[in-house]
Amino acid sequence: MEISKKMYSVCAKDIRCEDTVEHTVESDITLPEYFPDIVSVLKATLKPNVTQTKLLSGKLAIEGTALISIIYLCEEKKMHCFEQRLPFTKTIELSKTENCYPVCEVQTQFVNCRVSSQRKLSIHSSVSIKYKLYYGKTRNILSECDEKTVQLRKSESQATVLRDCQIKSFVINETLELGTAQDSIGQIIRSDAVAILDSVKMVSGKALIKGELKVKVTYLTEKECSVEKSESSMPISQIVEVDTADDSIEYVTLSVSSVDVFAKTDSSGALRMFDLSVSVNAELNIYDEKTVECISDIYSTQYELTQKKEIVPFIKLSDRINDTYLLRASTDIQDKKIKAVLDINGRNINYSAELRDNTFFVNGTLGISAVILDENDEISCVDKELEFEYRCALKTNSPDAFSYSNIVLSSMNYTINNESRIDIRAELFINAVVFENYQKEVITDIELDENNKKTKTNASLTIYFSDPGESIWNIAKRYNTTVKAILEENKLTEDILKERTKLLIPCK
Repeated sequence: MEISKKMYSVCAKDIRCEDTVEHTVESDITLPEYFPDIVSVLKATLKPNVTQTKLLSGKLAIEGTALISIIYLCEEKKMHCFEQRLPFTKTIELSKTENCYPVCEVQTQFVNCRVSSQRKLSIHSSVSIKYKLYYGKTRNILSECDEKTVQLRKSESQATVLRDCQIKSFVINETLELGTAQDSIGQIIRSDAVAILDSVKMVSGKALIKGELKVKVTYLTEKECSVEKSESSMPISQIVEVDTADDSIEYVTLSVSSVDVFAKTDSSGALRMFDLSVSVNAELNIYDEKTVECISDIYSTQYELTQKKEIVPFIKLSDRINDTYLLRASTDIQDKKIKAVLDINGRNINYSAELRDNTFFVNGTLGISAVILDENDEISCVDKELEFEYRCALKTNSPDAFSYSNIVLSSMNYTINNESRIDIRAELFINAVVFENYQKEVITDIELDENNKKTKTNASLTIYFSDPGESIWNIAKRYNTTVKAILEENKLTEDILKERTKLLIPCK
């Protein structure tokens, strides 16, 4: 028998697959004629960026660039920097990619630099590409049935339902000018940018994203080849079209995928300006908090029916974390006395998040790289790993809670503690959401068999003596009648009978 049914879709974000793959980046470098000869290499770095990801016919195609930077000393013991940008591609075979979107992170594993002559170098390096394939997992459950003979037993669940998830990319272009006290630009050593989320406002199918883009450019001056820094901040204001309602909630993270900086001449012809082009990715997850009516039991007063039951997962938003954590650390740099720290910057942040004992735990490391001038006026580069721990109390104590989190380095300062030690103060911006995960057994579909009618009794009323705690629903189902009919016949208002009761059961 064809019956009119209404279905309700429950969608949640799920991971179809995740893995980490390695990719080798190699290059033979010959210095241009206008660069001085290499006497010693201080540091070789590789900064990888993912510029584009595509899902095509069961494949994940990743395109990116690797910026190789060689910091070296010439015969005059002056520091110089040569950069070369290399494109790379990586294709990963996947089984299912329909209705998915990828999220990729790329980090440098190692860089080996071999000097073959005063003008030539060989670079051998490896990057790790960590990817996750997300999709909106939809489960349809039965919410209503218009067939008059069918009786429904419903229960309500508070759930957070995924409405939309996507990644949007945008580019911020800016021109910056050096301060009047700063010398003109010789060579750019390094450029870093971080995007800090401030707020997200949902209006009429759009997400208004506001934040701050912090940019730091380290360069060598034109005359003295000394190290200078230029730091700036610019607002982020982007409007992204998303599927949203007025009362939707969001979880948005910002990440910088690439930073391009070029020296530019000012009106006097001196290299005193920077042209910036920063690519930012916004990952948007839009949720609705709803009261979901689930059907836990069903029967027909006239026909036999078959029902399909499934255990359906639900999630409920429990906590949101937007916090700044101050990492304080003191670290030995080298055996020689420190005369000056020419430059210092943060590298990779590696962390793991865990939920237990009503607490959000984060354990991780922050890599730092410093250029040091010692008491003998010799320059060296030092890398260190700083450990950090973060704790935040939660509202939930569910053992099945889980989280999504994002941590970025928003700023870092230092002071020289003593002859060979520096104190680090680093601010980490932590953005996370915590969900409770639970499951319910619900009816997802039914079929009525009109050729298989239930046997009817000739009596118009049946006398039934209930036990304490018995349910009117179960009694009505047993006698092929309705809960409403029994309640009205016996002038009752509650489903559960608290004591032994004599009931009159009207027969349909």
